[in-house]
Amino acid sequence: MIINFSITNFRSIRNEIVLNLTAKKRTRKDGVIANDKYDISILPITALYGANGSGKSNIIDALSFMRSKVLGDRKLASIPFMFGTKDDEENPSSFGLLFIAEDGNMYHYGFSIKSRGIESEWLIAYYTKRPSMLFERYKDETGKTVFTFGQQFKKTTENGGRFLSFISQGLPDDCLFITEAAARGVIACLEVVRWFQNKLVIIPAGGVRHGLNPLFFSDEEYRNIMSERFRSFGFDLNSLSVKEEKLDLSGFDKKPDILDKGETVTGFPRTLGAVQMRQDGEIYELYLRYLHKRADGSEVSMPAESGSGGFRRLLELFSEFDGTSNKVIFIDEIENSLHPLLLEGFIHNVLVSNLENSGQLVFVTHDTNILNFDFIRSDEIQFAEKDSEWATHLTGLAEYKDIADLNIENGYLKGRFGAIPMISFDIRSK
Repeated sequence: MIINFSITNFRSIRNEIVLNLTAKKRTRKDGVIANDKYDISILPITALYGANGSGKSNIIDALSFMRSKVLGDRKLASIPFMFGTKDDEENPSSFGLLFIAEDGNMYHYGFSIKSRGIESEWLIAYYTKRPSMLFERYKDETGKTVFTFGQQFKKTTENGGRFLSFISQGLPDDCLFITEAAARGVIACLEVVRWFQNKLVIIPAGGVRHGLNPLFFSDEEYRNIMSERFRSFGFDLNSLSVKEEKLDLSGFDKKPDILDKGETVTGFPRTLGAVQMRQDGEIYELYLRYLHKRADGSEVSMPAESGSGGFRRLLELFSEFDGTSNKVIFIDEIENSLHPLLLEGFIHNVLVSNLENSGQLVFVTHDTNILNFDFIRSDEIQFAEKDSEWATHLTGLAEYKDIADLNIENGYLKGRFGAIPMISFDIRSK
């Protein structure tokens, strides 16, 4: 779970902004995930509002950038704030994440970067409520990269400081220490990298990040559960099914990365499809289809791609939300292709699941109906707005006073909280 995420000098973000995902003490006590070890209350959902171009998506892009770098992408370059001074362009971009990993411990990890070169990097662990510095990387006055390692970090690493120093020696400027250390089995670094890889999911505005859940293609019981979920959302389908066809890969420039026989790789050659290598080495394409009744009572099988935009969008979202997940999921423009009532039902279902399983959902939206949902807390609403120098800032709804009896949607659209487009013409004049 994420406690907070800080960003400095990245795209439209100039000075540090912090996306805080903990509950405000003066708001109601229910509807949060309580962590007794650290005595904090964590928000299960958070909505980001703002005008087009206000920087909402840049917050998600910043986390996506951080994730990609941690998972080993050395080619991806940071983009600093470009609308200020030359200093802004020459200063590093910085990213810091305070989160609770799968081992139950809190970690504060971050780095600063110029283009592709790492300027600094750090990892702090909270095995108790007191911080323990595990490692720090920085550049001295001469520009030389220096590493320091905490005593506890050395004690819990096989061969201790000698091995950690070996990893740091000759580390390329465009490579993160945590990535290299995790690859060499350093436990604390492994915990961080595994969390980024397994627990953090980012779905862009355009759709699914990596294809559908493989269970859609391999597990009939899972398909039946998803079929029932679609019916509960008002879709007229009998069931989901899979059609398979032998695939010739000779005509594809980009081929799927299939490591083992029997493995299923989703998102190839179509977004809502998959390929599977059989034990005999043959490769089959798997088509997801849905069965629909005809007027005469018989069934017709339709490809998933032929479904409505809302059907395809929910397929993508259900791939990540199976009712048992404790992942942290960021979604840009969550309302894409969804009716407001479907969106309300989806968010409510995710909220219930997150409260039960310690998951989190952070989403960007323009759908103001959400502001009226009685299950949304005031500290779960954040507004993104640019200042006079085109830099993004974040303000939480809970920071405003006298809102208990206010129609939040009307207040937002009338500009009480900012974060709306400043249209230069009167759209109601005619």
